[in-house]
Amino acid sequence: LALTAVLPAVPAEAGDVFKGRQLYAQHCTRCHGSDGRSVLPGTPNLSRGEGLLAPDQVLLRSLRFGKGLMPGFEAVLRGRELLDVLVYVRSLQR
Repeated sequence: LALTAVLPAVPAEAGDVFKGRQLYAQHCTRCHGSDGRSVLPGTPNLSRGEGLLAPDQVLLRSLRFGKGLMPGFEAVLRGRELLDVLVYVRSLQR
């Protein structure tokens, strides 16, 4: 199933950063830290933009299906929630 069939080609800016922060706190901080600084070895430091140079659709696919050691969140997060997390993650860059 193509990602574009599930999510329209909407830029991440269309996501809700406040909802994204809540979802990130619930699902992502264990590995990526509350401020985006990696907790586990080999985890991208999101506060430095590591791993965030890819286009939104590529990052959304990684969130949905996983990448490397990161599990996919397809069973946990749906449609707009994925956009919400992505817009929040992009806001962590300093």
